[in-house]
Amino acid sequence: MQEYYEAIISFSDILGFKKLVSSKPCADVLDALNKLKHFSEPDTERENKYDQQYVNFSDTIIRARRIDTIDNIEYPTGLLFHEINDLLLIQIEMMNYGIFMRGGLTIGKIYYDEYMIFGPGFIDAYEIESNIATVPRIAISATALNKLVKEKDNRLVGRQHDLAEEKKSIRGLLRLDSDGIWFIDYLKGIFTELDDPEMCPKILLKHKKMICNLFKNEGGSKSIQHKIAWLATYHNRTINNSGRADIQKKDYIISTTEVPTIVSFKEID
Repeated sequence: MQEYYEAIISFSDILGFKKLVSSKPCADVLDALNKLKHFSEPDTERENKYDQQYVNFSDTIIRARRIDTIDNIEYPTGLLFHEINDLLLIQIEMMNYGIFMRGGLTIGKIYYDEYMIFGPGFIDAYEIESNIATVPRIAISATALNKLVKEKDNRLVGRQHDLAEEKKSIRGLLRLDSDGIWFIDYLKGIFTELDDPEMCPKILLKHKKMICNLFKNEGGSKSIQHKIAWLATYHNRTINNSGRADIQKKDYIISTTEVPTIVSFKEID
């Protein structure tokens, strides 16, 4: 009998893909999609053991991790943490190639086989990506977080952690936005998740340059101005909170001269 599975579901894509296709040669678009596919495909061993599914269509990536498998019930590894961490690393890798991501993550019911994927959880993840994320962030649904925080679902807690430790680990990957939406804090991940911390300053300077270039090339579009302002504000807050001696704010902060759509009552000297 065919039935839905309970899974962690993420739906993400490249922000500005239409512009990418219209402005870049076919080879460049294909290169970007191949990189997205490479960084998004799950590890084969985990895919088989924990029934992790991956679907790629154009620039859209759909990932699903079943949480009701026997393996996960007997040997839980912290699937919610791992999915969030994977998406964080995907964002960093794609950003390093000049691409911003947008997406949504939830926990819900889904059906998938080699030909089809559908279900209320899939629709929820899609709607979060389309209607809630809106800016270059991967938004996390309250449903997913409350599954851990309120329902205390042990299927989401790695066997090496207790519930408090699992919540702390996941909280460390997220940031609460001004609109009340939790999202994956990929810039913070640059400080905590990279194998080579010395790369942090270089990557942050690239992030700044990407945002400034985005405003220079597309800042006249009303539909993208708020996305650029969000990116610049997110970037500046990360720099201000970094506490790193090797990151001088005057070199890394995006000024209102560089991106006039952000507002600052006190510029960095």
